[in-house]
Amino acid sequence: MPQQMMFSASTFPTLKNVLVNLGLTTNLKLCLDSGDISGYVSGQSWLDTSGGGYDFFRGADINASTDDPTFNGVSGSVTKNEYFSYDGGDFFQYDTTNESWMDNLHKNNAIFSIVAFYYQDADLDQSAFFTTAQDNTEIGINFSHQASGGGTFNLNVPNGVPGFALSVTGATDPADTAWHMASCSLNEATGAAGGFLYLDGAYNQVAASDTFTSTYTTPSAAAATRTARIGWLVSPDSAGQRIACIGVWEGTALTKANMDSIWAAMRSRFGL
Repeated sequence: MPQQMMFSASTFPTLKNVLVNLGLTTNLKLCLDSGDISGYVSGQSWLDTSGGGYDFFRGADINASTDDPTFNGVSGSVTKNEYFSYDGGDFFQYDTTNESWMDNLHKNNAIFSIVAFYYQDADLDQSAFFTTAQDNTEIGINFSHQASGGGTFNLNVPNGVPGFALSVTGATDPADTAWHMASCSLNEATGAAGGFLYLDGAYNQVAASDTFTSTYTTPSAAAATRTARIGWLVSPDSAGQRIACIGVWEGTALTKANMDSIWAAMRSRFGL
């Protein structure tokens, strides 16, 4: 039986604790939480708490520089006040060469889910939640809130043709100056209704449908063009944006009910 989650009005369970309690750690490859004392106290690395050790640098490398996102809050407090902020030139980069699971996200028969808890500062501000390619001439994946198109959620799988093996856009734009849960889930082999976008407890519809066809068109079998990044699409994320938590599963496509459970367990932390 899952352990009961205990928290006070000022501190809440970490993302990892929520996922353990919900039984959603199968194929969890990446779990980053700015409020988890196991994930960040100080220094240049945001530590993965999934158990895989897939840590990300603050900035491009181990050296402190102007491209480092800024930690805010008190380490280990686990509230909405613990987050990393961007200034328009900051991002996180994986601390070594990409893992095979990172490359699998853009290949045939991909199965994955991405969950992010982030702050949308302004409508046209960019937040890149997980990227291994930055445009349609490259190979990889990007899941982001883009500044183009009036501010939309996009899941893109560039195949280097140039073109996209998959490109979908959510219809719902998030409220400004607020925290949000933005997520995607996909099983490429399923095809019809094999993927969905999710925002704040509901489907983020794609072309007036709750789900989308997940089939990749001529996916690349090559490695991703870019080392995995958070906070970088074609450029660093916009000043004023914040990131608190990221979860990535490879080999598991979370269901809508799974996303609802994560939303229910995490929303109080962010005042949602």
